[in-house]
Amino acid sequence: MVKSTKGKAATIGVTMLGTLLVIIFIHLTNASAGDLEPTDPPGPTMKTLNEIHDKPVWRMLHKVFADWPSNPRFAVCDNGTPGDSTDDIVLDKATGLMRPRDGNIFNTDKGWQDAVLSCHNLALGYRKGWRLPTIEELSSLFDISQGSPALPSGHPFINVQNSYWSSTTYDFNTTHAYSVAMSNGNVSHVQKENWPNVWAWPVRGGNGYAIHN
Repeated sequence: MVKSTKGKAATIGVTMLGTLLVIIFIHLTNASAGDLEPTDPPGPTMKTLNEIHDKPVWRMLHKVFADWPSNPRFAVCDNGTPGDSTDDIVLDKATGLMRPRDGNIFNTDKGWQDAVLSCHNLALGYRKGWRLPTIEELSSLFDISQGSPALPSGHPFINVQNSYWSSTTYDFNTTHAYSVAMSNGNVSHVQKENWPNVWAWPVRGGNGYAIHN
C-alpha cells in the first residue's frame, strides 16, 4: 500500500507540473501575439486626384518624371534646372517614348542626314541613344482633332516647328524621306537634301526600326 501511495503522489506531481508548463506556454504565446498587434489604426488607402496626377511615374538616374497636370498622357522631367524648360524631357505614356520638351532642340532646321547624325550625338539628361523617330512613331504623337499644331490638348511641348523628319526612307524613292506637317499631322515625303523648314525632333526608347539609306 505504501508503494501505491507513492506512485499516486508521483503521478499527481507530474500532472501538476505538466499543467503548469501548459499555462506558462499559453501565457508566453499570448504575450508574443500581442507584440504583433498594430499600435495605431490603419491609415486611409484612398488617394486624392492631386496625389494621382502628381505622382512620379518614371526614374532616370536621379531624375523623376511627374504627370503633366494639363494632360496626364505625358510626364515631364525638369532635368534638374528649374525655370529652364529647354532641356526638359517628356515621357509619352501612350507609346513609352521620350522626347525633348523643346521642339527646336537643335535651334535650326536640318537636312535628313544631318538630322540623323545630330540625334545620334545628342546627350540629354546625361543619356545618349536618341534618334529620329520612325514615321509611325512621329505620327503617333498627333491629334488631328487639334490644329496648328495638331498635338494633344494640354500637351507640354514648347518651340514646336512647322514640320519634322522621320527616320523612314520613302518607299519609292530612296532620295526622299517621310516627314509630318505640324499644322494638321499630314504625312508627305521630302527630298533628303532639300530640307528648308524641316526640323529634327529626337526620341528615345522603342524599337526604332527604320530604313536608312
